[in-house]
Amino acid sequence: MESSRDHQDENTDDGVVLAAIIALWLQLFYSAVPFWRFGEYYEYGWYVPPLAAFFFLRRWRRRDFGGRRALPRGWVAVAGLLMFPALLGIRALAGFDATWRPPLLLQSLLVVVAAHWLLYLRGGRQLSLGMAPVTVFALTAIPYPSGFEQGLIAKLTYGVTHVSAGLFNFLGRPVEILGTTLTSLGTVVEVNDGCSGVRSLQSLLMAGLFFGELFLLRPLQRVALLAFALVVVVATNMGRVMTLARIRFDQGESAFEAAHDPVGQIASLVSAACLFAAARILLGTHKGRRRLVRRTRENAL
Repeated sequence: MESSRDHQDENTDDGVVLAAIIALWLQLFYSAVPFWRFGEYYEYGWYVPPLAAFFFLRRWRRRDFGGRRALPRGWVAVAGLLMFPALLGIRALAGFDATWRPPLLLQSLLVVVAAHWLLYLRGGRQLSLGMAPVTVFALTAIPYPSGFEQGLIAKLTYGVTHVSAGLFNFLGRPVEILGTTLTSLGTVVEVNDGCSGVRSLQSLLMAGLFFGELFLLRPLQRVALLAFALVVVVATNMGRVMTLARIRFDQGESAFEAAHDPVGQIASLVSAACLFAAARILLGTHKGRRRLVRRTRENAL
């Protein structure tokens, strides 16, 4: 009788933690929707919540993070009472401008701290740290600080412009740089923010974290995969910019406009395929990891 009551209490504690974490992340993702709808670089954010939920529940069901601990429900209730007005105040600030980022970033910090505190209370440090990869992946749906993002775009645009001009000149085609434009024999190609590669960078970093968690790669393997993603971003974006610039120089504006979207889609597909292949290669270097992935998939069914 007592063991049955203990089992019921454990299930209740699990339910409280799961419900609280789901509520925390859902309201955060809801706050990020304007950036997914109207932002230029975060359209992939729509895919992050369901994938993050899958990864979280997969790790939760595996229970490889140590024994459960009784949840101090009184402390959880007090924390919830304090968290509610804090989040409400942050949302009130964001109400003045839905695209203002500081409130969303503060909200993200509070959600991460609260979620991992609950995990720590329920399963100790192992459970909290074990969920860290899922948290990092989920945070890819949250926009970067505006200053950091604009600085990154400026540096990427500068790099793309100068490297493209250098490669064209190396290949025998005279190209000059005027600000952020490439000029060749009177024809001008504007290298705008969309050509900087920041969209590819952000989406591929998300994809790198996704493949790392999907295949349960080791930490160093995940770092290597993200480093490879940066290389792929630079290579494919340079290929895209130079292909479009050559089309503009040689075939005119109408051909450039017709090729713009297809070339970008091909570059995205090539990038994703390269990243997937790299993740599979990294997984193949560790037989035990392959068995763990297979076991995890079987348990998830």
